[in-house]
Amino acid sequence: MTWTNVIRGVAIGDAWGDPVEFRRITEITRTNARGPEMPNRMRVTDDTQMSLFLADALDESVGASIADTQAAIEKAFLAYHGDPDSGSRAPGVTVMGSLGSIARGKTWQEATNRTSDGSGTVMRTSPVAFVADDRWVGVAAFAAAITHGSANGIAAAILNVAVLRAIMAGKVSQGNTIDAARVMASDPASYGLLNVGEWLDGYDVDIAPGFAELARLLDIAAKALPELRANPWAPNSDPSLHIGGGGWRAHECLVIALLASDMFPADPWSALRRAVASDGDSDTLGAVAGALLGALYPDVFTTAWNDGLRDRFEPRYVAWIENEADHYQFAPEHTSWLKRRLRRG
Repeated sequence: MTWTNVIRGVAIGDAWGDPVEFRRITEITRTNARGPEMPNRMRVTDDTQMSLFLADALDESVGASIADTQAAIEKAFLAYHGDPDSGSRAPGVTVMGSLGSIARGKTWQEATNRTSDGSGTVMRTSPVAFVADDRWVGVAAFAAAITHGSANGIAAAILNVAVLRAIMAGKVSQGNTIDAARVMASDPASYGLLNVGEWLDGYDVDIAPGFAELARLLDIAAKALPELRANPWAPNSDPSLHIGGGGWRAHECLVIALLASDMFPADPWSALRRAVASDGDSDTLGAVAGALLGALYPDVFTTAWNDGLRDRFEPRYVAWIENEADHYQFAPEHTSWLKRRLRRG
């Protein structure tokens, strides 16, 4: 499994959802109950951008100390903050506010929004799934907390990475991501998901309540899944309507993306379309679901990309994605954290 499979899923879902972000589901499905066709012009947003900036930081800091890795991530996010493309793609208010404060000299602990659990924490953290050692929990926590300081936002970022790693380790089958996420969110200590180590030093936060909230939402998702699978394109089958919040908050965003991914076992294109045909943060839901589906169906998005889908994207991002493609691989030693066998929830 390589970063190729995941980042292309992120970009495709992000760009597919971009034209309908902020629109209500009634408007999105007015002419087609299945929502928007894939655009001819694929324009990525902050979701793909921040994933790429974070991936570059992680690539440059392999084997580095905690402090040096944090500095690399902060530098990359500040580069995103100042990038000419960033301001024109509906960047997150919290992200830009926190990074702006860091750019003006505040420490990240001072700059982060302590109450925010916006979806910006989840959408950018997929490259952390390829961190080769057990410090990935701390990396995910820091990559979230640098801008969004709430327990929900940090826990959602960690769980997103945990699910991706479990998928790539062969512990999660297609259509069963909610079950795996429920098990880990319900018992985060046993899966090491609270082990942030020194990565959040100087910042006081208890992330355990964030996992409790994720577990609550995942219980709702598991109960809704059979009905949604039975009639996935019905007017009331938008996963956002069942979880609530429209995916604007990190924990809700992750659960909605997992639910959409599980609604169509063996049909990743319909699952991704269901994620973006949503009454909420459509591009971010598409990006998060795209990462999950890219891991679940490793060749699907890469094959489509190579068969001409790349030509719909802007040249800058095509080049960046293709340059990133083979930098990361998921190897057997990446599974040492999964000491407890995942069971069906």
